[in-house]
Amino acid sequence: MNISNVIIENVIESLPVGLMVIGPGGKILKANSALASILGYSVAKIIEHGWSQFFFEGDKNFEFNQIILDVIQKEMVDLKRHVPYMHPGGDLKYLDVVSSYLKENEQLSAIVVVIDDVTEVHTLYEREKNILKQNTELHKERSEGLNKLAMSIAHQIRNPVASIGGFANVLLKKKTFSDKERAYLEAIRAESMKLELFVRAIREYSSLTACNVAWFEVETSIHEAVEATQRVAHGRDRSVTWNLDIEASRLLGDKPLLVHAWSEILINSLDFANSNNIAIEIACVKKEKFVKIEFVDNQDTFHPQNLPFIFDPFFTTRANSVGMGLAKVKRIISEHHGDIFAECINGCRLKLNITLPVETEAADELYKNKHCNY
Repeated sequence: MNISNVIIENVIESLPVGLMVIGPGGKILKANSALASILGYSVAKIIEHGWSQFFFEGDKNFEFNQIILDVIQKEMVDLKRHVPYMHPGGDLKYLDVVSSYLKENEQLSAIVVVIDDVTEVHTLYEREKNILKQNTELHKERSEGLNKLAMSIAHQIRNPVASIGGFANVLLKKKTFSDKERAYLEAIRAESMKLELFVRAIREYSSLTACNVAWFEVETSIHEAVEATQRVAHGRDRSVTWNLDIEASRLLGDKPLLVHAWSEILINSLDFANSNNIAIEIACVKKEKFVKIEFVDNQDTFHPQNLPFIFDPFFTTRANSVGMGLAKVKRIISEHHGDIFAECINGCRLKLNITLPVETEAADELYKNKHCNY
């Protein structure tokens, strides 16, 4: 053996990962000590047997064996798999396997297989995933509990408030009150009407749940919200200039609920407009794992000091507003495992940035068999 071969042998033997070379006839030509330790057999025994005789016995390691079959049958290069492996000692391991089909003169020269034992990493990942799942379930239970409490409180308050307002109306129809007494009754009626608005807002906010989930086109949902807002603007004698830059993309979610969110954002722009001519920009960009949607209100009416509070329930700077619009938007986005944040651009223009996952394991699990009415 020349010095070059000795160096190659030493390099292969010192590798921290398992390495195996399989010849055209299925004979294992080379294996190192790391591979023997991972698979639970000696190097001599591994080399003594062919691949099919050695590994195809039984079906305990079907996924592991399938890797080599895929490489041979499909002539795949750089095939990567994460597979379970039943160790001869009875322990279940998890392996990262990379294999390549090498050809010479259009004929199979060898199959090189590199194996890394990632059982510890896999175990930690599964543990973290289970903890995250438990935390998600706890959060869901708490959220549902708070929703039920809010709905119950809203229901209990609604009837007394309606009665107070109704009796105030009845009394105001009488002409026997002094101007001062009538002013008191007017105040009672006005405040009871305001309370009814709050109760209605709480009920609506608590019922915002992603249901009837399906794949839909983001562009369609935005256009529906734009059309609805256009009708509202027309009713207020206002003109809206739309600048839409929407890339084709699909989402898994509750389309009507998200249309409701887009509409809340756009009508919020109408509410705070300081002129009858409004410009609104909407952009949608598709990334690998999420869709990013941006709404820009091109009016110099936003006050930067309000930025930390705009998603808070009942926060408003308008006397005749309940202040739940953007709070509802944030809840709807959260229902879809998305994120929303606001920024002030050019000094006093509001920009809302929304990201929604295209498809995630968590979303699939949450949306499974989820159908309800809100």
